[in-house]
Amino acid sequence: MTGRNRQINIKATEETITELYRIADDMGMPLGAVLEQALAALAAQRGKQDIG
Repeated sequence: MTGRNRQINIKATEETITELYRIADDMGMPLGAVLEQALAALAAQRGKQDIG
């Protein structure tokens, strides 16, 4: 079990949505896992502690 049991609804450009799905498909990961990794990378870039 992944613990991913919450849903979010966000507005984004068509390009952003397409890129998100492309990355998830390329990595063979669900969207939630891609979001987690992206947020962790952003936090690291900003000098913050890793989430999760």
